[in-house]
Amino acid sequence: MKTKENLILIGVISAAYKLHGEIILNSLFTSHSNISKIKIWDQNGNIIRLISSKKYKKNKLICKIENCRDRDKAESFVTTQLFCD
Repeated sequence: MKTKENLILIGVISAAYKLHGEIILNSLFTSHSNISKIKIWDQNGNIIRLISSKKYKKNKLICKIENCRDRDKAESFVTTQLFCD
């Protein structure tokens, strides 16, 4: 399990998006096209797998999290910090 001290903050999940489990990520990551290809952890050290991402607005992405299929599940991720190493 990774700790926050060893990781780089890449963004915070700010909201659920529509009905199919997508989230809006306030991204600090500079290369938005590669974000779904890197290993990502949350603030508790759990691995979060982004299976797709697309630019939404400036510094915001719409992302799909693996095994997140509805809005209720997506809302449970709001305020989650995402990190990479």
